[in-house]
Amino acid sequence: MRTIELPASEISLHAAGLFNVQFAITNIGRATARELLVNYIFPGLNADQLTIAPGAPAIQSHPLHGKPFWVLKIDHIHPEDTNYQVLAVHVPVTTPAIEIEYEVSMADAPARSGSLRVKLG
Repeated sequence: MRTIELPASEISLHAAGLFNVQFAITNIGRATARELLVNYIFPGLNADQLTIAPGAPAIQSHPLHGKPFWVLKIDHIHPEDTNYQVLAVHVPVTTPAIEIEYEVSMADAPARSGSLRVKLG
């Protein structure tokens, strides 16, 4: 059975009012991953605090709770390939951390979910 490996649960960045978070979705398996769906939820932030790169999927409001919601649909990723997405985050310099919740699913593996804490300062 194929599985989805989750990232680290915490990273640290220098405090700044504006910073970029680069998401790297990598296929570490031996076969092509197909029909990937990656959902990011940003509790504690508003949609106007998140800026995506031109051409990237838009930030939406989650249909159940209204939190900012970013959905990435990736047709396939070959072994050892990586899909990069960048998100600019605008927060007060005094913000100690932001939380990012995520769920990842693909055609032939059970969905996995978790959260990531980005510490600032």
